[in-house]
Amino acid sequence: MTDNAQSIKFKLSYQNGTADDNHLDMYDAAISYLGFAKAINITVNAILNKQVKVKGNQSGGFKVYLDTSKKGSFEQFITIIIDNPSLTASTIVLGASGSALWDGIKYVFGGVLGVIQPKPPKKIMDRIEPILDDLHQALETPLQEAHRPIVNDDEIEIEITSGRKQGVIKLDKNTLREISSSTSQKIEVRKGNVTKFSNISYIGRYYDEELDKTESFHSEALTQYEQELLVWSLHESLKDINKGKLEITVIPIKTKTGKLKRYDFLEVKKA
Repeated sequence: MTDNAQSIKFKLSYQNGTADDNHLDMYDAAISYLGFAKAINITVNAILNKQVKVKGNQSGGFKVYLDTSKKGSFEQFITIIIDNPSLTASTIVLGASGSALWDGIKYVFGGVLGVIQPKPPKKIMDRIEPILDDLHQALETPLQEAHRPIVNDDEIEIEITSGRKQGVIKLDKNTLREISSSTSQKIEVRKGNVTKFSNISYIGRYYDEELDKTESFHSEALTQYEQELLVWSLHESLKDINKGKLEITVIPIKTKTGKLKRYDFLEVKKA
């Protein structure tokens, strides 16, 4: 840790249900910790570097550490250290107290969990607003994993707080219901062109001709050549909305209530 490194601390606590009986299912707890690790890394990286990376263990200019647990409880302490003196964004994001970064994390997580959180300061919103849709999509799976103990015991609640800073991030059976996805077994073939795409996050949007609107998509399952077709479609559609057409094999990902969240692309080819 360098002399001018800055840090912010969080407390992750599991309450109620079996947690009050002094035990958690080890497998569920491990998945939950992994989900939080990925979600925090993805979010902090996005705020600091203004880009979305779906690999939650690849951080730029910061480290996330698991500190010693509080004896006799399921309270786990986490420290984020921004340890890159050349990263000028660190002074913008953290400031003297780290409150701006905490406000940004609350706001981003709240958007995925369906919990309204106050907007963070403008200096944070300016960094995340252009990538907010991609960031929300990237956090869906990690935050589903973070809920794992609640899946098997809906009395359990999980809270993230940050010292005396205002606000709390709370996971419970209601946020689990909000974030849970239902994967259709039906594979569909759609036609359209890409209107937005990041080859770092593999997330984007495309215009669906049948629905006559744009929809979100994930494309991690595609080959490198198919990823290049997405880039080709994007460039062509920017020149002419009627160009860059693709035939796309997809799996619809929906909420438990049946609302379409996104498509997972399985195969693409020129239409």
